[in-house]
Amino acid sequence: MSNNPEPPPEHSIPNKEGSEPTTESTQAKVISEVNDRLAEAEAAGVSATSARQRADETSDPEEKKKALQEADKQDKKAKSAIKIAQRLQSGVWQG
Repeated sequence: MSNNPEPPPEHSIPNKEGSEPTTESTQAKVISEVNDRLAEAEAAGVSATSARQRADETSDPEEKKKALQEADKQDKKAKSAIKIAQRLQSGVWQG
């Protein structure tokens, strides 16, 4: 006798979900991912606007330069997130 705590394969419980994900669960995952990307884009856009406002309000040229660089960085992040959301939504990976 072995001290193996696992039951033999014929007595194990089968996976209810199966090996293939359902269309509904895949669509839900895509929608969730799209929503996450859109939220990320919105947050980056707000951050970019805030950085531009700081740049307008400061008189220090170095601080203004840093704020504008931060705004550009956040704009790029927002555009990237929107692009990813559009690709997910259009199903670009479908062949």
